[in-house]
Amino acid sequence: MDADAPGHSRAMSEPVPFTVDVPHDVLVDLIGRLTATRWPPRAARRGWPGGVDQECLQALVARWRDGLDRPARQQVNPSCPGRLLRPGRHTPRASSSTWHKLMADVAGYLPFCAHGGDIGAMVTNRLAVA
Repeated sequence: MDADAPGHSRAMSEPVPFTVDVPHDVLVDLIGRLTATRWPPRAARRGWPGGVDQECLQALVARWRDGLDRPARQQVNPSCPGRLLRPGRHTPRASSSTWHKLMADVAGYLPFCAHGGDIGAMVTNRLAVA
């Protein structure tokens, strides 16, 4: 772990559990908005060259709409430390160690899957090669 990196402390590398509590009426409102989406006419150019692929976007909206009422589904969404919820700088190596502690030691998920984009991709790569 890069405990001596600038802006890094051992306390920052420890996962801190918290709960996101979205009121039921807010979820009901969101489901209603997703259901009421008015889609524009299909573009002459299909797929991504014509912009956001409408079929892909409709599938994403359907997944959100149909999946929000399932409280039994568990998902862990860690932020990259120092990027969103916690101050300081973390390297992908240090973040991958924190994510592994979160998934294995705190949440008790072994094995687990991970996905990331941008910096998260570097973190998930470190998870894979560790």
